[in-house]
Amino acid sequence: MAPSGPGSSARRRCRRVLYWIPVVFITLLLGWSYYAYAIQLCIVSMENTGEQVVCLMAYHLLFAMFVWSYWKTIFTLPMNPSKEFHLSYAEKDLLEREPRGEAHQEVLRRAAKDLPIYTRTMSGAIRYCDRCQLIKPDRCHHCSVCDKCILKMDHHCPCLENHQFPAKPLRESQSHLLTDSQSWTESSINPGKCKAGMSNPALTMENET
Repeated sequence: MAPSGPGSSARRRCRRVLYWIPVVFITLLLGWSYYAYAIQLCIVSMENTGEQVVCLMAYHLLFAMFVWSYWKTIFTLPMNPSKEFHLSYAEKDLLEREPRGEAHQEVLRRAAKDLPIYTRTMSGAIRYCDRCQLIKPDRCHHCSVCDKCILKMDHHCPCLENHQFPAKPLRESQSHLLTDSQSWTESSINPGKCKAGMSNPALTMENET
């Protein structure tokens, strides 16, 4: 369980304030860029009215889209695992009484038998979060900043004060494209071999994070 108390709550609030500093910095940077381009360059420096209108319209269109996307990203709340992934009170009690090991995993296997979970740890164990007391869905990780499990999480981005989702699969696909050229060559020569070597989603492994 997560630590509780007035001291822990105060520290958490202080951290939340500090985490917003990059967002404030980027907001100030946007304000400065608006002043430098729209006012100093377009209005003060440009003498041609038509050129001013075209530049200001193009800039304001791009600026509005960027600001909307940025603030939408910041204030869109991340998704947490649904109730079905949380253990019942009886399962939590049984899990606390069982020692770490096979008996512990047996309790988790029974709890997860009807859940749509394919990812396991490197040791083949069910991915379980002790702090949130839930079975982790695929691509779910515990955020140490928010102190809760986040679906499809890659990392907590300080510039957004929110979570980045597609970076991990994108990074993995880019790594595969850049470093595994031999396998692509083999698959083009022998497509049957490629299909035979495809991994079963039920056997997907992942680090214990």
